[in-house]
Amino acid sequence: MKEAKVATLLYPMTAEWDEKARAWSLLSPDFPEVASVATQRDGIGEQASDALWSAIEARREDNEALPEPNAEPWLLTKDWRFPTRSMLFFVPVPADPPAAEPVRVNVSLDRRLLDRIDREAARRDMTRSGFLAEAAKQSLRS
Repeated sequence: MKEAKVATLLYPMTAEWDEKARAWSLLSPDFPEVASVATQRDGIGEQASDALWSAIEARREDNEALPEPNAEPWLLTKDWRFPTRSMLFFVPVPADPPAAEPVRVNVSLDRRLLDRIDREAARRDMTRSGFLAEAAKQSLRS
């Protein structure tokens, strides 16, 4: 059985070295409430991911939509010539939280439509259920 593919958003974050604090300051342009610190360069990714996930979980608990990822403002305003002091990186986040428990449903569709759905799902290496769920999510977002 094929595993359903999950759409992923890539949220930009920056790490900027603060010489006075002797630590990396971690910020997210899409989540102003995210501010964290990493004292070691090799801990930046994990610390940033934890901080971002905390904000995402809080927004989801409050039924708030997640913002679209947008790195452009930071790409245009930061001086990226000094990677030892500033870094831009991306944290992958599933577009929708996994369902707590799948629910089996019975729907009626035109045979030709179902055939098209199955062909497209196969082309994308998805299950029929995964394809229909993704199509429904996209329709609900617009």
